[in-house]
Amino acid sequence: MWQQRVGYGSAAAPLDQRHPGSAAPVRLNAWSLATWLLLAFGRGPVRAMGLALGVGSTAALARRLRGSVSDPVETALRLGGKGTLLSGRWLAQAVGRAWLPIAVVAAARARRPGPLLAALVAAPTIEWFEVRPDLDPVRWVGLRTLDDVAYCAGVWKGMWAERSLGAIRPRFTGIPGLRRNEERGESVRS
Repeated sequence: MWQQRVGYGSAAAPLDQRHPGSAAPVRLNAWSLATWLLLAFGRGPVRAMGLALGVGSTAALARRLRGSVSDPVETALRLGGKGTLLSGRWLAQAVGRAWLPIAVVAAARARRPGPLLAALVAAPTIEWFEVRPDLDPVRWVGLRTLDDVAYCAGVWKGMWAERSLGAIRPRFTGIPGLRRNEERGESVRS
């Protein structure tokens, strides 16, 4: 099973070489990323800024939706608010499945490694609550983490073979003036 998961992961870099950006470990809105970074690594007022950014971006979306949908606040909460919450999960998955070597080095050097360590167990823990498998949560999280480590080993093995970092490069939306040319994977000013 380990070799199979390594094999799956090692396909990410060749896939990214053929179709740039298609194997990105995470695709999310840049505002959601900023919100999570401020919440995870900030203290006191910086965390408050992260919360304010998340709430503010959802409020801005509600304003933009006025006149386009029947209930702009509900739609903004569903799209923006839920999207920001889900992006935290996607970031946690990327930490364990693609960025693990970077996260381990960062955690070893960090004064506060807690957020990085929490990211490693967050996604499998959430998954346990959704799936409710016959395994207890500790064994589930441990085995799921091993599965992610095997996949990550494959991703890095494939990147080494392809001499490309594309398989660990995240993709962002919501950056004013920047759009993606999906066919060529280039950043283009709009």
